[in-house]
Amino acid sequence: MASLGDYLISLLRKNKPIQKPDNAMHQLLKFGVGGLLDYYEEFMNITISKINIFNNNPAEDTTEMEEKISAGLLKLQGDELGIYRHEGESNVNYRNRLLAFMNGNNSILGIITIVSNLLNIPSDSFHVMHEVLNNEPLGFEDTITNMLDNETTNILVSLISEKEPNGSTIIIELPDGADCELVYDVVSKMLFVGVNLIVKSGSISYP
Repeated sequence: MASLGDYLISLLRKNKPIQKPDNAMHQLLKFGVGGLLDYYEEFMNITISKINIFNNNPAEDTTEMEEKISAGLLKLQGDELGIYRHEGESNVNYRNRLLAFMNGNNSILGIITIVSNLLNIPSDSFHVMHEVLNNEPLGFEDTITNMLDNETTNILVSLISEKEPNGSTIIIELPDGADCELVYDVVSKMLFVGVNLIVKSGSISYP
């Protein structure tokens, strides 16, 4: 699937230098502007899915048919996320598990819920921290300045593509003996692109 950056480039005249992959403005559109638009699209899709799952919450006096419809809609959302219903799991529990999974993209509380359920340990027995070395987004004027000052497009693209130029990292500190690799494998799949993850247990750190 082409990125929104590729789509923007496709709208421009075919015989212009900007169509060449090594052109600085081509890379700016593809990786800079396009990358940011891809991020916004991903965020909006996740938000819409969360709203759909949250609203799929029938009243207590729900009929059997309404429960079946609710189960079917939850299955569609779960299949899309790759989170499948456990045997005998109620609509309420499945809905909560889907929301916890999705909250892992942008919520420390969501990650805590996921890890607690995954390892079957109390949520107050471990810590989840978010470190941002530079929380200021790179402005458009800064982008143009860097484009003029730097000799290589790679530096330009790396500067434009990062919303937080020095990186964002989630650190999970687990009790001694906990399975760091398992937690990393599960949680890392739930984070937005560009967010780093470190899982620690005693003297062990993964990856």
